[in-house]
Amino acid sequence: MSLEFAQIVAALISFGLGVGQTFYYLRVRKIFNSLPIVFAEIIGSRLLHQLDLDNKDLTQAIINFKYSYQRNEHESSSPVLRGFELFPSFDYERALVKKYRPGDRATARVVQGRSVEAYLEVAPLSRASYSVVLLLVVFPMVLVVLGYLGYTESFVAWLKYHVEFWLAL
Repeated sequence: MSLEFAQIVAALISFGLGVGQTFYYLRVRKIFNSLPIVFAEIIGSRLLHQLDLDNKDLTQAIINFKYSYQRNEHESSSPVLRGFELFPSFDYERALVKKYRPGDRATARVVQGRSVEAYLEVAPLSRASYSVVLLLVVFPMVLVVLGYLGYTESFVAWLKYHVEFWLAL
């Protein structure tokens, strides 16, 4: 396999990951905005901070709220409809707890299925996820252009030098 071909394959995979995450998020947001709206009352709000089963740090807002839908009372503890994220935003979780305090009233969107579930909002892509998406979209384009212009070997040598330099620090 030639180096140019490997560059193109790596570029396409990276580009697909970056664009795929963005389109998935936009689809989740579009679906959320089409759901029926109900009024909710916040009955509890706390920040969960613990280790998960893989010993990874987990920070999540737990916001309990009640709402009425089709003349039935319901409760939910899932405040946010979450899509796939490469890097979740812990600052966002803390902001949710500050935003939704017990006794507050808010609007929620209802998901109808086997059971009725409601969400207060859609989690945004974190800044780190935006950065990775930008990197996964722009960097492959640079690789393809450099390969097309015939700078493949010199670019690889330049990249190797800088990676070794930063790893040596």
